[in-house]
Amino acid sequence: MNLTRLSFDKVFFHQDRLAELFANGDCFPLQGIFGITNACNHRCVWCYPMYIGKSRETTYFVDTKRFNDFLTECRSRGLKSYMMVGSGEPTLHKGFCDILAHSKEIGLEVGVYTNGYRLSDPKILDAVLSACTYVRISLDAGSAATHERLHGVKDHFPAIIENLQALVKARKGPFPTIGVQIATSGENSHELSLLAGLCRDIGVDYLSIKPVYADIYAKTLPEKQYNLRKLQSMMSEAESFSSDAFKVYAKYEQFEDALISPTNDGRDYHLCQGTPFILFADGDGSVYICPNRTVKFGNFLEQSISEIWASAVRREVLASVDLKECPSGCHLHPLNKLLWSIKHPDPQLHPNFL
Repeated sequence: MNLTRLSFDKVFFHQDRLAELFANGDCFPLQGIFGITNACNHRCVWCYPMYIGKSRETTYFVDTKRFNDFLTECRSRGLKSYMMVGSGEPTLHKGFCDILAHSKEIGLEVGVYTNGYRLSDPKILDAVLSACTYVRISLDAGSAATHERLHGVKDHFPAIIENLQALVKARKGPFPTIGVQIATSGENSHELSLLAGLCRDIGVDYLSIKPVYADIYAKTLPEKQYNLRKLQSMMSEAESFSSDAFKVYAKYEQFEDALISPTNDGRDYHLCQGTPFILFADGDGSVYICPNRTVKFGNFLEQSISEIWASAVRREVLASVDLKECPSGCHLHPLNKLLWSIKHPDPQLHPNFL
């Protein structure tokens, strides 16, 4: 097993869900990935909502009470955690702190993804420190100049670094885990080691290196070509900054998958079984089949999650999934490979011999 903070092998901690999936072909989600607004104070060149053709001409903020009710219902059905990440910057929501406090009150773990700029607000900082299992900063650069170019803002980089330092200093104990993420392209890959050293010196717990790539849903992002061998060398150099207190997680396999094909060609598995484990919803109430947020089958502002999950519409959407129309390197890709290998072990592994 590859047990790290970012590995899908952690699914083995949830034998009840695995048994339910393999017995019934379905289960209630273990985790959520939820957005609460599409407003944002950055204009990243690879912004995923823009990437798949969405618009911010109309901004929305989910009603705080309705969202908290939704969280309570999900928790009662067995949801154990959610990642607050969606179509915008969650700390811009006026109810952000109340939502985190409610999550803690009902025993629902939460991890927050943020660009980090508004962590200077003492209320937001305290809410994150009090309620979150982890917080991950999407920094995407090791220098102010590159951050300014890729995030479309001026003078935010030094402020975010100060916020990270304050977050590390204010934390009491091991939680929340503090991470930094770099969405990597040819425009910032040269700064991987620079960022790794910066993160280590600040005292964050880890750096996650993931790819930016064009897939079949891309509407605005030009395809980025990598020299994979050179990139692997740069990621390896960044990993050399790892220590007992600081880890660099470079997603080599995800980069390789992104370069082989823009779509999933079904070479690793022939059925998407990952969707039942994770509930995807956004701040306009939309409930989606997967992280690409293109196919929805309900709205939690209009229906209960129990109605949505048991609906014929959801069954029809699940049955219509064509892997050849799915982007390569999907968030669920590693989980799907793992689930498929459990049911279809490679005979060369001698699976019946321990």
